[in-house]
Parts: sequence; C-alpha cells; structure tokens
Amino acid sequence: MDRFLDSKPWKKVDWWLLLSTLGLCLVGFIAITFATSSPYTGGDGSLINKIASLEFGTTIRQFLWFAAGFVAMVALALADYRSLKDISKWIYIVNAGILLALFGLATVTRRTVSWYRFGSIGFQPSEFCKISLILFLGKILCDHVRAEDGIDNYPDVMKPLVTMGIVFVLVMLQPDMGTAMVYLCTCLGMMLVVGVKWKIVGGLGALAGGMLPIMWFFVLDDRQRARIYSVFNQDADLLGQGYNVNYSKMAIGSGGFSGKGMFAEGAMNQLDWVPEKHTDFIFSAIGEAFGFVGCMVVILLYVVLIWRIIYIGMNAQNRFGCLICVGVASMLMAHIFENIAMTMGVMPVTGIPLPFISYGGSNMLTNMMAIGLVMSVKMRIRRQY
Repeated sequence: MDRFLDSKPWKKVDWWLLLSTLGLCLVGFIAITFATSSPYTGGDGSLINKIASLEFGTTIRQFLWFAAGFVAMVALALADYRSLKDISKWIYIVNAGILLALFGLATVTRRTVSWYRFGSIGFQPSEFCKISLILFLGKILCDHVRAEDGIDNYPDVMKPLVTMGIVFVLVMLQPDMGTAMVYLCTCLGMMLVVGVKWKIVGGLGALAGGMLPIMWFFVLDDRQRARIYSVFNQDADLLGQGYNVNYSKMAIGSGGFSGKGMFAEGAMNQLDWVPEKHTDFIFSAIGEAFGFVGCMVVILLYVVLIWRIIYIGMNAQNRFGCLICVGVASMLMAHIFENIAMTMGVMPVTGIPLPFISYGGSNMLTNMMAIGLVMSVKMRIRRQY
C-alpha cells in the first residue's frame, strides 16, 4: 500500500465509475441469458416456471470471467499505476511477441489466427495487448513530448505511430480489422490529448489518404471488402454479407419502445435468426427484449462510464495517469460506437464485442483491468472532488 492510500482505500473509490461498470455487466448477464435460451412455450405460466425455462450455462461462464476480472480490477486499483510506467516497454514487447507467436502456434478459428487454445478455454492475446499499448504509449508521450509544445515534429509523431503500427500490422495479418482499428483509435485519442500541430495533422492526413488504396487492394481480403460494400448496399446480398445485419435490424425493430420481454414466444434471437447473438450482435438481443428503453439505458450507462473516466483523467496527478484514462476511454468508445453502429448497419461488421456486455472472457478481463487502471489513477489523486 503506497503513501497515497490510507487504511481504508474504498474511501477513494469512484462509485459512479464502479456502479456503471457493474450495471453494464449485469445488463450483459441478462442479455446473454435471453439470447442463449430457447423460446418460451409455456403460455401464461407462473414467473417461477418462466425463470426455470431459461438457460444459464453461458451466463455462468461469463460470470466466472467477470469474477476473475473483478479480482484483477481490484489488484490493479490497489497497485500504484506509476510503477507500471518503467516496465511498460517490456509488457508491450512480451505482448507483441505473444501476438507474433500466434502464426506458428495457434490454430485457425473461423478463418483467423487470433486464439490460443488450452482445452476448452480460449485466450485472445490481441485483447490484452490493448492494455500494454495504452501503458507504453503513455510512457512514450510523457517522455518524448513536452507538455507545453505538444507534438510539433515528425520524429515525435512517428514514435507512438510506429509503436501502435507494429501490433496493428500483426493483428491485421490474423486478420482482425476490428481490433486493429481499436488500436488506431486508442493511439490517435492519446496523441490528440497531448496536442498535435496542424502541420502534423495535415501531413498525417495526406499519408492516410495515400495509404487507403494500398489498404483496399493489398491488405484487406475479399471478405473484409465485401463487408464494407454491404454497408452501402445492404439489400444486394441479404443471404451473404448482409444476412447478419439484416436480421439484427429486424430484431431491434421488433422490440419497439419497451421490448418483447424475456419470455416472448418466437423471439428472433432465441430462434437463432441472428448469428453471434450473444457476442458480436448482443445489442440486437437487448433491443428485441427491452426495446428502445433498454437500448437507451445501456447508452446512458456508457455515457456515465466514459464521463467518469475522462473526468478522472482531467484531475489525474500526472500526465501518465491522464494518458491512461484517455487511452481507456478511447478504447472503450471505439468498441461501443463500432459495435452498436454495426448491429444497425451503419458500420461494417468487424466482430468486435460490446464492452462488459458481450460474451467473451478475454474481452471481459481486459475491460475490467482497464477500469482497474483508471481506479488506480483516481485513488492517488491528493485532492478529493
């Protein structure tokens, strides 16, 4: 226990941050239960019979991942985040090495090389790499960019971009475009907060514009290009690339204002009309079961969560703590926007989960660890607010 924590560390816990996190996890448990249960066919049975008809196997597994993540969150909150700065380089190198080793050790799952398998347990290193990237980018931006000047030359801008670019390329080769874009958004968010001169922004914009044709023709595969095409012409391939999004939108729309409820007969998600209903497309399950009201509750919880993370970052004791919070907020916002927009057909399907809600152990652990880092920053602010 360091000198900034007294014998009662819970006094410095940000309860808005914690409660919004737990609220989202609770929504996730309910949505996973709804999505993975069989349609209710018991008519006007009692509430006990209705609850007994639900299937909790997947939800229990998700709860176990949540419990492990909660322990990791508490451990990181009690640890001094500043002690991670000096070792962040090695954490990043180890994570990048684990990503590289995937191409020789991992098995192909759904046409991607993203997972290590240990029996029935899967481990996705690209998720944990988000934490190491945030920490190492925070160190680089603290050590090489003066607070009063910001990023005003190309050598300074290349250091964080190359750091992000290494893991970006490794993940794109799997291929996993969604996670790679999260890395990019995280890096850009942290760089913008440090401050980037307009001449640098213009140069990067020109570089990005020149890279787009290369990405389109030589980096993206046919399946990824088809997913991008489908955003602009979703009716062209309703049984192919447009299938997931088409039924996702139908499920959300069928929920109306207040939803069908947990025990609706013939729910589209429970009839398996929506693929990946408890993972990538879980927002459609929320929309179908709880309607517009349920969707707005989820969005409100995310607004509170991001607000608290940014507010803690603004009051952080040092730049490293501020950048950690900005990195976590950028990472989560990229996930939230892409996932929700994807389920409604506004963005291409990339397969990234909805934070704290979608089923998945690696993502749950990563998100809980990220909240633990933000808690660590909050608990070491000398003045209270």
